[in-house]
Amino acid sequence: MNKVHIQKFISYLKSIGAVKTQKEFALIIGYQSESAFSQAIAKVPIPVDTFDKIKNVYPEFEEFLKGSSHLEPQNWIEDDLSRYNSPNHDKTSLERLGLRLDEICRVKNISHQDLAKLLKIGYSDLLVLIAGNKPVPASLLEKIMKIMPEIKPLWLILGYGAMVDNKDEEIKRLKQELEELKKPTHPTENVDRRTA
Repeated sequence: MNKVHIQKFISYLKSIGAVKTQKEFALIIGYQSESAFSQAIAKVPIPVDTFDKIKNVYPEFEEFLKGSSHLEPQNWIEDDLSRYNSPNHDKTSLERLGLRLDEICRVKNISHQDLAKLLKIGYSDLLVLIAGNKPVPASLLEKIMKIMPEIKPLWLILGYGAMVDNKDEEIKRLKQELEELKKPTHPTENVDRRTA
């Protein structure tokens, strides 16, 4: 653990709205001033008591250091999709997963808040992903595929093809047409040409 790790964690906390400044973070974890905190994290190695102070207030810090957090760069979708980078795949489609999250809301007729609840993430985090300000984590795409299996993975990941399989819609339409054909016709509509 070094100063960079702590600064990344503070940036993460800022992005979710937990703290506004490094000074606020320092005061929350128990330092008297920002300068005392800055001096502590400048030391190599960082003192154990600094780590303990952070961990006592933010237990998720240890998980963050291990890279278990879904917002850590190791878990971003860019790493998982490296196998798709080729002349046949458009790089922008990999980067604009946020637009597809918005399209899911539109097509499924659900609000962004409802999608955030389904995915068990914060509403503000979802909006940041939809806006394209952060890459969409792979864990989030996996959740979407589990919750909504009708969404095609190829569409979700790369933006190719249709969002859902249209065969189901075609089958429904054909069944409706068949039911219409099965309905009896009125005898007055069938006029014999010989008598007319």
